[in-house]
Formats: sequence, C-alpha cells, structure tokens
Amino acid sequence: LTGNTCDDVSCVDAATGTLELNQAVYSQRDATFRGGEFQSQLDVAQIWGGTWGIEDQFDVVRATFTDGTNVPRIPPYRIGGGLSWTSTSVDAGILILHSGRQDDFGTFDTPTPGYNQLNAQIAWRPFPQHPGIELAVVGKNLTNEHFVTRSVDFGQLFARPRMPSVPKNLRAMSKVLRFSFVQPVETALFGGGLL
Repeated sequence: LTGNTCDDVSCVDAATGTLELNQAVYSQRDATFRGGEFQSQLDVAQIWGGTWGIEDQFDVVRATFTDGTNVPRIPPYRIGGGLSWTSTSVDAGILILHSGRQDDFGTFDTPTPGYNQLNAQIAWRPFPQHPGIELAVVGKNLTNEHFVTRSVDFGQLFARPRMPSVPKNLRAMSKVLRFSFVQPVETALFGGGLL
C-alpha cells in the first residue's frame, strides 16, 4: 500500500484528501521458494462390503526475497489426517486439517493464528450400470471455526466503513451431482476409427 487513495479517475496522497479505494502497487522480485508436501493413504481392513482406510497429509512452503524479507501471502504449514470407507456404491470420509500460526509474514501482512478445519463427505453411486453418476454431500469447516486462509486478511487493509462486514467463519454444505463418461476418444469422435 502506498498510502494514497483513489477513485475511478485519479489518486491522491493522504495530505490532499481521502478517496474511496486504497492504492496498492505490485512488482516482481527475485525470491526463493522452498517446501514440500507429503500425502499417504493406507487401506486398513475390508469390512461391511467396503474398505476402511486412513490417510495423512502435510505441506509447508517458506519463501523469501533475495534481501531476506518474507514474501507476502504465503500460507503456514498444514498437517492433517482422516478416515475413509469406500465400496462400489458408497464412499465416505472425514478429515481434520490443522494450519499452523503464520509468523513469517510479508510487508503489510499480519500474523494469523493457527486453526483446525473438519471436513466430511459421503457419495453414492445409485446406478451400478452407470458408475459415473454420483450424488454427494460435502461438508467443509463443520466446526464453524473462524480462520484466515492466507497470511493476511485483505479485509483489514481495504475495508470501507460503509460496507457490511462478511462473516469469516463459514460452515459450507454442498450437494453435488457428478457425471463422468468414460469412452475411448476414437469411438466418441470418429465412430470407432481413427482419421
């Protein structure tokens, strides 16, 4: 942020007055990104006509400019694990994901606390002859926890008093209908033969 404010036509500095928008200037700089991710899944047991499994995941990124300062908007580490059950007609899973506190924030960013997120889903394929048709219910942030998904909440920087605030804690439930069609490209496009 430059400290200037702008409208549709011009920008002014703080000494001249205040307009509707805060001015932000972005530029490219050399930076070094390092990090990694790991994910695994293990089938544990056959039970109730399906397979129970466990899974885990971990990812982290650290990014600095060549002068040693932090790159903005880099998320903290995440670690999580869950359980799943799969069968020919039903899949279900639950995952808890912990995001760590972000203390290595860039210029104009703010530190963010760590948070936990609980997600779950169940999917049903009602037509055995058409396994590509699936009905699913997906729940995200089922604990309704307040969190910021990056190392800065831009609402803090760009909020205008006249705008209503948007809640930061959101529990989302989705109903999904998925279709997938598996057919060889040659048959689908060229009637079974290649051009």
